Amino acid sequence: MGGRQGGAATLQLHSLKQLIERDVEVSADVVVGVVDTGVVVLGGKPHPYLEKNLVDGWQDNEDILPEDLLELGRFDGHGTFVAGLIKQEAPGVRIDVRRALDLSDTRKPDQVVADCIRALARVDHLRVVNLSFFGESAEENQEPAELKSALEELFDEKPGVVVVTAVANRWTADRHWPAAFTECFPRLIAVGATDESVTPVPRLRPPRASFCSWWDGVDVFAGGCGVLGPSVLRTIPGLVEQDTFSFSTWSGASFAAAKVSGLLAKAFAGGASSAEDAIEKVISPSLPRIPLPGQSADKPVILGNWPSE
Repeated sequence: MGGRQGGAATLQLHSLKQLIERDVEVSADVVVGVVDTGVVVLGGKPHPYLEKNLVDGWQDNEDILPEDLLELGRFDGHGTFVAGLIKQEAPGVRIDVRRALDLSDTRKPDQVVADCIRALARVDHLRVVNLSFFGESAEENQEPAELKSALEELFDEKPGVVVVTAVANRWTADRHWPAAFTECFPRLIAVGATDESVTPVPRLRPPRASFCSWWDGVDVFAGGCGVLGPSVLRTIPGLVEQDTFSFSTWSGASFAAAKVSGLLAKAFAGGASSAEDAIEKVISPSLPRIPLPGQSADKPVILGNWPSE
């Protein structure tokens, strides 16, 4: 399947009560842009967990669910889930979700994503942009010139912005874009996923998730397995009367990236003076390291499942 796809792996539904919302005042001082599948809307509203954090305009970026399926498709709800993880780390920030990963769009996928990035460059108080997707076909595993051009414009227009990308869920050391642009842009962070479920001892270094790609350009790893976030429970005849907002666990590098985006947003909200300052606060040299197969250097790991302490 062509197009830039979200880094999702597995999905399991859980009760709404398994996520406790921290009720804080939302400020417009820090905005996080999310280029993804858009926002799931039910009954004219987004997920109640996200409603007060979303920047106005989400109405034009609806993640439209298929009508003829009892279960969600592979990437349905991906943007809503990613936005929820960002909120978990930085509950007081605004989140601007743009729909770009829409397989029904007749435009070239890279053009759609690039247009969203350029639109975000005009948003006031933008501090972080989350790109939780990767090229899936052979053609899209070549450097995408359109995305590079859009990122160059974003970094020129917004010198204080950090872009966070997810490495691929492809089980290899092959580079994938846009994460591979970390080698071109110092304010672009490539994030891989660790699997904390196999390290039950507190503070023990978790391994790289089995599905997660790796190469020297990966900047940091974060928990990306069994992450809990806002989702949708589909209508089930005789059991569930209508589609309902819920929460679920999902695994993938996408969600490790979202966690790092949230931590960076939290650093900005806490007074980070620049993009470099925010990066230094989140990706500290003192973080534990994780070895990568056949690579020359260990990589830092942000430990602990979200929300962070």
